Amino acid sequence: MPDDIVDALDLDTKARLLSGQDMWSLPAVPGIGLRSVVMSDGPVGVRGVRWSADDPSLALPSPTALAATWDPALARRAGRVL
Repeated sequence: MPDDIVDALDLDTKARLLSGQDMWSLPAVPGIGLRSVVMSDGPVGVRGVRWSADDPSLALPSPTALAATWDPALARRAGRVL
């Protein structure tokens, strides 16, 4: 089924999905039922939908730095925050 969806897209639409709508989101493709998707930074934090000082965000230490503390309680706190 995923191959059918990809096959249904024209080359321009595939290129738009690869290049993105802007720095942090993918464009909507209503023909296949895809809404615009907002990306985030992954394991070190969560950011809002805009790239500006007034948009809330959170940055945590990298998982490697967190593991280097050898503090399971601290890692749990970071997990709860995320």
